Formats: sequence, structure tokens, C-alpha cells
Amino acid sequence: MENAGIYDGILGILVPLEIIRVFKEKSIIPERPIIVANFTNEEGFRFKPLMSGSGVLSGDFDIGDVYKDKDSKGKSFKEELEKIGYLGSEENRLDKAHAFIELHQEQGPILDLEKTPIGVVAGILGLTWLTVTLEGRTDNSGPTPMYARKDTLASAAKMIAFAEGFASEISKNAIVTIGKIINEPNDINAVPGLTQFSLDIRDIDIEARIKGVEKLKEKLKEMAKDYRVKITFELEWEMDATIFSSNLNNIVREAIAYHDYPSREIVSGAGHISTNMNNLCPTAMVFVPSINGVSHSPEEKTNWEDIEKSVHILTYIMKKIAEIK
Repeated sequence: MENAGIYDGILGILVPLEIIRVFKEKSIIPERPIIVANFTNEEGFRFKPLMSGSGVLSGDFDIGDVYKDKDSKGKSFKEELEKIGYLGSEENRLDKAHAFIELHQEQGPILDLEKTPIGVVAGILGLTWLTVTLEGRTDNSGPTPMYARKDTLASAAKMIAFAEGFASEISKNAIVTIGKIINEPNDINAVPGLTQFSLDIRDIDIEARIKGVEKLKEKLKEMAKDYRVKITFELEWEMDATIFSSNLNNIVREAIAYHDYPSREIVSGAGHISTNMNNLCPTAMVFVPSINGVSHSPEEKTNWEDIEKSVHILTYIMKKIAEIK
């Protein structure tokens, strides 16, 4: 288990498969059937949108639209599923479930920093993605004095620093990320006249996020006026927070208490298929640590001792919700 990507996602498939194998070996028969779900296109690297497999199942995405999605080479999602024999048929699609449990790496550093093996996930942060465009004037850097400039990159730099610090003004759980910058003309001796940057604003509190986004936009508008540049905002994507089943999370806590494992309450900053499945049935997530908070990387790893604890937790939960005596 030293290869990239073997923990993230795959962990949530291999652990329940192992549990079912043990149930079968011991002739344990559940009252409710147990399904291990391996969803298509969870990451969304090749086809957009991400999590479209679970999104179709939960009714959040239209299957016809998803089938039409094309990759960078113009190949459609439907054609590629047909090619590998994985198109499937609608009559075999799950339409209801008693509960959905997802085991996953945290993909962040909190559990590892606190040396805590199990996280009880309250929910997933909602998000707002904005593209901020600043328009000023492109000038030759040498002849243009500082007071006469309408420098969009310098303005963006001050706005970015402000936006990052603004997270604490939204709420204690809010995060603000600027991950993308486009700058024109992007020459060493030109005053930039057009700059774009992304804003990724997340919070578990829906109302706090919505109010925080509007307040941040107003602050950036004031800064743009001071710097004599035009500012516009384009909404790229918005998704409300996901709050998981309190009843299922109580079973997770019950399992933790039974095994006497250290744990902590946590929220997920990354999206997961549980986001969509929560719209289909009661849902919960269990986190294990990501060493150094690393995921989607060859360095991605979770200690075997923590994986073993997660197996015990998930086994207890599956016995409970599948009504195994």
C-alpha cells in the first residue's frame, strides 16, 4: 500500500469488502442487504462535473446531461462507459437505501496533528466559488509614475491578502482560498491592466457563508474604488453545506465508545460522494488520519493501526444498521 491514491477512496471500498468476506466466512447473515458502492467519476478529472456517479443516483444530476459530457479529446462519457462494458441499465440502479456510510481519509492534517485515529464527521462545508475580474490600464512601467497607475495586479495582491484574513470574520470554521490567478499582459516591464483571481469560500454554516460572501464582495468593491480599478464578480459554483444524520453519527460514537478509541468531532472541507448520497438516504462519514495531511499524492498514507481501528468501527456500524444479531 505504498502507491499513490491507494488510500483515498480505495480505503472505503477495500474495508467493507473485507468486512463482508469475514461475515461470509462466519456465516453471518444480515437482516438488511449490504451493498459496497464504487462510484464512477468521483474526482471529475476526466469528465465534469465531479461526483457525477453518485449525483445521478441521488437525482442531483440528469443522466442524459452526464452521458453527453466530453473529455479533452472529445470522447463522451456514455461512449467510454460502453467501451469498457460499464454503461449498466436503469432497472439495476439503486433507488432507495436505509443508510449510507462512507469511510475516508481526512485529506487534511487535523487528525494526524492531534494523533487522533477516528473522526466523527458532522458534515461537509458548503462553498461559493467566484471569479474576480479587475480591469485597470496597461502602461509601460518605466514612464508611468506610481500615482498615475491603475495596476490590477498590485490591487489584486492587496485584495487577496485581505480576503484570506477575512475568513475569521465569517465564522470560526470558514476558510477562504485563492488558488488561481490570471494576469495580463504578464510582462516584466508592463503595468498589468487586467487581473483575475479565484475565491473559494467555505463554511458549515450556510447563513454565515452567504452573508460572509456578500460582505467580502462589498469590501473588495471599496478597495477597487480606492485603487481606481473596475471590479466584477462571476459566480462559478455554489453548494450548501451537508449535515449528516445525527442518528447515524450517534451509532458511530457508540462504536467508538465500545472500542474505547480516541476520537474527535470534525467537519470535512473537501466534497465527497456522501454529499449526494445524503440527499438519497441518511448518511454518515468516518475519517481516518492522512499522515501530514497529504492526499492525491505519492506520499499519501494512513497508518495500518488507524486502518485497523476503522475496520472495527465500520464493522460495529454495519452490524447495527444491517440488524445483525
